Amino acid sequence: MSGSEAHDEDEQQRSKRALRARNAVNYSEDSIRWENIVLEEEYTDSIRPTKKIKVGGPGDAPAAVFADNQLEEETAWAVGLNAKAISEEEEDLLPPGADEAAYTRIRNWVLSRWREDVSRYLPEEEAQDGVPHKHREYALAAWRFLNAAGYINFGIAPHLLERAEQTPQDRGTVIVVGAGLSGMAAARQLRAFGFKVVVVEGHARPGGRVYSKRLEGQGLHAVADMGGSVITGIDGNPLAILAKQLQIPLHLINTQQVPLHVEDGSEANKAIDDQTEAKYNTLLDTCSQARDDMGDIADHISLGTALETLWRDLARRASHRAATTSQPAEPAKPRKRGRPAKRPVGAAKSNVGLPAISDADLVVSELRDNDAAPSARDTPAPMAVDVTAPSKLPGTVIDLTAQSGSVPSDSTAAQAHPRKGLTAAGDAELDGDTAQKEQSAAKLERRLLDWHFANLEFANAAVLHTLSMRNWDQDDPYELQGGHCFLPGGNLRLVAGLAKGLPIFYNSPVQEIRYCQSGVVVQTPTHALKGDAVVVSVPLGVLKKGSITFTPPLPQRKQETIQRLGFGVLNKVVLLFPYVFWQTTLDMFGRVAETTSERGEFFLFYSYAHIAGGPLLIALVSGEAAERFEQVPAAASVAKVMATLRAIFGRKGVQVPPPVQACCTRWGQDPMAYGSYSSIAVGALGGEDYDVLAENIGGRVFFAGEATTRKYPATMHGAFFTGLREAANVSATFAARAATAKRQSAEAAKQAAKPATQEQAAAAREARQQRELDKAAQAQTLAQLSRQLVQVFVSKEFPCDAEFGCFALVYGPEGSEFSEEALVRLDIGDTQGRSRRAMPMFFTLAREDAIRLRDMAGDEARINFLVYSLGVKLQYPAAEQPPYQPAAGLQYFSGDSYASAQPYPPASLDTQPTQAYPPDSYGRDFYAAPQAGSVQPRGAASYHIDSVRPGQRGVWYCGANMIQ
Repeated sequence: MSGSEAHDEDEQQRSKRALRARNAVNYSEDSIRWENIVLEEEYTDSIRPTKKIKVGGPGDAPAAVFADNQLEEETAWAVGLNAKAISEEEEDLLPPGADEAAYTRIRNWVLSRWREDVSRYLPEEEAQDGVPHKHREYALAAWRFLNAAGYINFGIAPHLLERAEQTPQDRGTVIVVGAGLSGMAAARQLRAFGFKVVVVEGHARPGGRVYSKRLEGQGLHAVADMGGSVITGIDGNPLAILAKQLQIPLHLINTQQVPLHVEDGSEANKAIDDQTEAKYNTLLDTCSQARDDMGDIADHISLGTALETLWRDLARRASHRAATTSQPAEPAKPRKRGRPAKRPVGAAKSNVGLPAISDADLVVSELRDNDAAPSARDTPAPMAVDVTAPSKLPGTVIDLTAQSGSVPSDSTAAQAHPRKGLTAAGDAELDGDTAQKEQSAAKLERRLLDWHFANLEFANAAVLHTLSMRNWDQDDPYELQGGHCFLPGGNLRLVAGLAKGLPIFYNSPVQEIRYCQSGVVVQTPTHALKGDAVVVSVPLGVLKKGSITFTPPLPQRKQETIQRLGFGVLNKVVLLFPYVFWQTTLDMFGRVAETTSERGEFFLFYSYAHIAGGPLLIALVSGEAAERFEQVPAAASVAKVMATLRAIFGRKGVQVPPPVQACCTRWGQDPMAYGSYSSIAVGALGGEDYDVLAENIGGRVFFAGEATTRKYPATMHGAFFTGLREAANVSATFAARAATAKRQSAEAAKQAAKPATQEQAAAAREARQQRELDKAAQAQTLAQLSRQLVQVFVSKEFPCDAEFGCFALVYGPEGSEFSEEALVRLDIGDTQGRSRRAMPMFFTLAREDAIRLRDMAGDEARINFLVYSLGVKLQYPAAEQPPYQPAAGLQYFSGDSYASAQPYPPASLDTQPTQAYPPDSYGRDFYAAPQAGSVQPRGAASYHIDSVRPGQRGVWYCGANMIQ
């Protein structure tokens, strides 16, 4: 490397570090409620001292402890921390007057101590070893910050798993929806924090969009990553930590040697290739400058339109420059290909001597005219398609050699991809006059530019014309440094390690999430799971489709964000061959399409020969080609890939054998994903939309996944980071609740210990008397309602619609709003026969569920079905309660006559009530079961009767969301 190149590299690193410093927020992204994390044990109430703490400077620390500050700082930078300053979250954890310089030095040291050996748990006592006594409170604060946020002591090392198993699960129950990387990270971390965790997954496997599939045949086998495959940037990457804990060596991808082949198999002319890449980098830099100068106009212009417009202008300028000067172009910088950073490193420096385009050169009206400004499509695991029998269920793989006609012949391949003979345009060997050479060179240059555009569409899983010119690369300052890697054996090995020992319900797509101030209910086709909180880690595509119903609905701003963000698709064709016929020293090679519309079609091939266990190639499909790919029969796609490979290697005299097996993904059709990863579409608000999607709802519903991080979207490590973040959020929220409850309990005890004044005693007596009167009146009213409910089922004029065992049913009137519901009576204590001592309980079910209940054999099976399958809560009343207390929040119907029992004051599940609910008449919860599809918060409520109108059956309507 020359001196100037080294200087450029240093300058580049300083620039990136400056960007990180200006955006110094850890991966909590200001979402972790650090104000709820207290340093005192047992969440005791303490007031921070106002006296300034006297601390020493950096020189007071032992040289042995802080001898390698530079390395420790680099470690902090790598994981996303500001090595030179504290974050706002850390500031909240420190006492007033703290020495920030001393604290950051100690924090960096604590972080480095665990990173030295990630296979063990770093206890807080060890974090303080070797730290001067006066700084030990800094070490303790640093350890608690790093441990809570998931910077240390995370992962799947045996020592960490063993410690987590020994941690009491007494802090509450959390349901995690989705067993992908984010969900598994959250579940594993929550388990270590002392929560009971249940994971619900729609697929029959863990991993979500991280899916490693085994292909085999003819005695061969190999494992391919059908979804997420590249670990991008291993410096500070938590996935690299997991791999180290599992003792899996990573394969560093060679991104410098990526030959690009044109249609006849020859490599594209290197001089034109280098020059095109330099122009491409110039386009990105100019686009960045233009959007800053254009202001709000850039919000409505797509990246695709901006790049095409700038390319035309650049071509005109280059043509004019070529006509007026003969200055040779500078060579391009070394290339880094494969899935790139959204803005390639060093883009500003590889301009091949071309003049920069100023904002005056950017014709805004032309951009407007050319930009259709489409919003990001809802196109939306992978669904692996049988290449010989497309009608079969997704996920099947066929042995192509066993199927007649399943492998394309040489003649078929030639028809699918005919040779044009136009290659290496502009090469020295090309004959013809200068005009023809220039025309051929220009054509090749455009096709090479399209290859870079296809690579950019790969990086964003989106068509360029859907990406926001303003915000498409807002995450670039946070890009993790270091090389890109493959994980031998597939990334599912990481997920499997995370899933070990966790309770996971597979084949359980979530249909509804009901939440309120006291908890959540997660409904699947077979279970209703109740918990204290839920972490929703499903892909953005699932939220866009509305596959999960939220009750009450998500806040409007979150719904708008879900629709604004883009979510596109990237697909793959995976091929297992009988032997390796390609160059084994290459990790990747590319294919240059003949037309712009085909640019994303098999534009890049991954060689998995050294990491999959067998001779395996993966062809990538991006952009519009990836969307069309899902509509093309898999066999046709495989035939086209084979034609491409034979064109590339046939020129070299290499025989390309038929594949042993082939598999195509269909991510846009997977109902558990509906796409690959997120992007910022035209009209989106940039990083703000990611922040809004990450916001929790009422401290009960939390959101994780790659689409909830502004720093690392569309990456596997970004998904993992958000799982750690939400585990920290849940823990902090529950810690705050525990602290509040303890403080209120202490205050109440303190008030109770004070002697009451005469006025207070008189007021207390008056209040007790009024409560007794209210109890009597309420009990009388409730008893009257209960007796009339009983009459519904004993009316001779209108007999029950069905009676079986200890159950009776009354169906809703046909044509009414209750026609799909049924009122159910369950006679507790009457399982052996009719008895006057029977105690009836009343609740509603969907009519379909009531029929299923009727058709079951035996009351024991029916009650199990109610409780475990439908999630109905059946609780016996206390002896002093009225014998027939009506169910709260249930709908009872009878034609056009009804009575209404409403909670007082009215309750709203998604907002805090304006005043506390008074206790019920008996000071305990009602025992009624929830209505199907409604939410029953725990707690008590008083009732007042709005109206009572006897009907044909004397049936009642009890409406609204009652408090149970």
